[in-house]
Amino acid sequence: MTETRKLPRKTILWISILATLAVVYFLMNMVAKQGQVENALDAMNIEYDKLKVFTSASVKHNESGVNGYQFTVRYNKLDSGELCKGFIIILNNGQYVNDVECKKEELW
Repeated sequence: MTETRKLPRKTILWISILATLAVVYFLMNMVAKQGQVENALDAMNIEYDKLKVFTSASVKHNESGVNGYQFTVRYNKLDSGELCKGFIIILNNGQYVNDVECKKEELW
């Protein structure tokens, strides 16, 4: 029979701490992305519901040459009842670029 050695308590403690920090970082990052997109939608005077932010990436805007962040989003527009999907780019100079396609959501 093969004998296995128990992990030391310090090792278990460090693994637990690192796993907890990773989860906290993930949650904080998710909340920060959501907040940035909410601020951008509010600044563009878009009334929305059920906002979902999928991904974010660092980009350079072709027309202005300014760096920023591109967010892939989905939300429901309250005033028209449309489902909107697409990209919102938040540039470092405070401008917002909205590349979203909205379609009337049809039920089956």
